[in-house]
Amino acid sequence: MIDARIDAAIAAAVNRYPNLTRALIAAVIDRETAGSWSPHSSRIELGYVYLWHPTHNAPVRLRHCMELPVDWPKWLPDIATSGTTEFMHQKTSIGLMHLMGANARQLGHTGLLLELTEPEIGIEYGARYLSRLVARHGIRGGLEAYNDGRADGAGAGVEYAADVMARMEKFDIDPQTPRSDS
Repeated sequence: MIDARIDAAIAAAVNRYPNLTRALIAAVIDRETAGSWSPHSSRIELGYVYLWHPTHNAPVRLRHCMELPVDWPKWLPDIATSGTTEFMHQKTSIGLMHLMGANARQLGHTGLLLELTEPEIGIEYGARYLSRLVARHGIRGGLEAYNDGRADGAGAGVEYAADVMARMEKFDIDPQTPRSDS
């Protein structure tokens, strides 16, 4: 049984993003959390080189994955966090949908990135990002891009997309209860 709070957040996302289904969002959550469905799930992606500059409100591509940009702020008073914490959280996939912090910033999230562990916030921003990718690349390509930024059928996202699509079946029968026979 899916937690009621998570289920409500999924339902709200499906209403807001009609190109997504409950089964698709649930399957992404199931994959990203390794089946734990823990809202506090996270993973630092040390090789991630794309950030969203918190004061310039613009994308930044790092030459080296751990290179702090020269003009990166030391302190961000609007969100009461250090620049180093912001830098590391942007390189972390956070919450049920494991959305990268940098992507949440690009989509307009202005609070602490750890707020993505709140199901309503994390699912909203994760679904918003996934919806844009699905609109651009279709379901399979959108899932590939959600995983590794590429929708070319050649990256690490290929296996990810196949796994998520296989997981969708167990959430297709009843949106409240995943099938136990798979």
